Amino acid sequence: MTQLFTTLNNGITMPLLGLGVYDMYKKEAEEAVTHALEIGYRLIDTAAMYKNETEIGNAIRASAVPRKEIFLTTKVADGDQGYDNTLHAFDERQADYYANAGRYLGLIEPKKSSDVGSYALTSKATEILGMNQRNRQLALAKLIVGHEAFGNTLRLYLKQTTRPTKEQVIAIMKQAQLNRVEAESTIARRASTVLAWVDWVIELTKR
Repeated sequence: MTQLFTTLNNGITMPLLGLGVYDMYKKEAEEAVTHALEIGYRLIDTAAMYKNETEIGNAIRASAVPRKEIFLTTKVADGDQGYDNTLHAFDERQADYYANAGRYLGLIEPKKSSDVGSYALTSKATEILGMNQRNRQLALAKLIVGHEAFGNTLRLYLKQTTRPTKEQVIAIMKQAQLNRVEAESTIARRASTVLAWVDWVIELTKR
């Protein structure tokens, strides 16, 4: 597939042909972007109002196409337009990711009799926060590798002395029953997350 490009006023190059993902949801949205990238599309356009930004991100993360080659555009919802409102909307989305990670590691828990989205630190989190930086990092690493998929990926990393492939991690995830998702691209995206966290643990041991 031959792509034509244009150069924007800020010097960034943008593909002229792209895929718009309006009215695509969940598995359909992920698979559409996956196939589009495979055949040569490098511009993907979504929006907050399309309710599929998560799925688009999943497909891009799971793709073999380097992220720097993909031109991604999105639009904030009408109610979030304006400088301050846009920043606030972005912060909310980032908060979801970190809240999910915190719950997974047992560091936060939903507040009882409180608004949805409100969390409190667990006793484990309070204990870790009281440590110095080095011990805090080691405690977090211990929590991460205490989960089967992460621990087994780390063991494989050390055994073969090279970074496991995404395919190897997917096999580990399936063994740990962490593959119950709607699309294959989501499994691959989660494998990338496992690898990124294990990379951090490995780097920690070198300091």
